[in-house]
Amino acid sequence: MYEADLTRALILNPNFIEEGLTFKGREVVLSGKRCDLLFEDRYGNDLYVEVKLDVKDKAVGQLMRYDVLVNDPNARFMSVGFTFLDCLKDGLIKRGFEYKEVSEATIASYLSIYNSVSFKEFNKHKAQQTKSIEGLYREIELLKSENSTFKKKFNFLL
Repeated sequence: MYEADLTRALILNPNFIEEGLTFKGREVVLSGKRCDLLFEDRYGNDLYVEVKLDVKDKAVGQLMRYDVLVNDPNARFMSVGFTFLDCLKDGLIKRGFEYKEVSEATIASYLSIYNSVSFKEFNKHKAQQTKSIEGLYREIELLKSENSTFKKKFNFLL
């Protein structure tokens, strides 16, 4: 699995991190540096997330840099990965940062299911959307030809 796969899963399902998150951005630029993900938590605070498959010391430095660049006392900073270097979790907490260790098997299973379902759903939705648009155009044409009130009220559509 690649870091991009984990990132994609977190975007598609932020509940892997915590409930109530809303995705806001990917590769968010902070004074020339890029933070992997940005979410808004259920309280309206920004959550900056650095994604690594194996979280090592460098990730802590990145979170510290983001904290300084953002300079918002309500912002949160978190490292997410499959594994963490020994003692790193305690170090993150001690410095006021957060972490989330996720299961590689869970992420792989989720992406496998999502990919198979989403492809089928995409094709189904595309077919339905095409039918809906065609139906809408037929209804508009019918109304235009039959109803002068429609023409007056909805002339901007014509």
